[in-house]
Amino acid sequence: MSNSEKIDEFTHSLKEYTTIQLELLKLDATERVSVIASELTTGLIVISSCLFFLFFISIGVGFYLSSILGSTYIGFLIVAGFYFVMGAILFLGRKSFVTNPVKNNIVKSIFSKN
Repeated sequence: MSNSEKIDEFTHSLKEYTTIQLELLKLDATERVSVIASELTTGLIVISSCLFFLFFISIGVGFYLSSILGSTYIGFLIVAGFYFVMGAILFLGRKSFVTNPVKNNIVKSIFSKN
């Protein structure tokens, strides 16, 4: 086998190897994106369900407090005040409560080998 034939065979093998590696990268990226998309979809469904639950519980608590206190608006103002305090706490601690955990979960999902 001459040097020219060896070089041609090596070049052909290198092209095949590169093509296979690119395909593998595409498949790996597709798998990771599909896992992230499915987790995101599942999370949105769960969050939506929880928000509906919270909405109706809040209305119920508002009416319950209104009946106890004898004033319709005071019960709902107490519920609104509770949400205001919770919102303020989340706003002040948004980096530690929301931003960092979400960022860490996204990075874990991208780099996980599962």
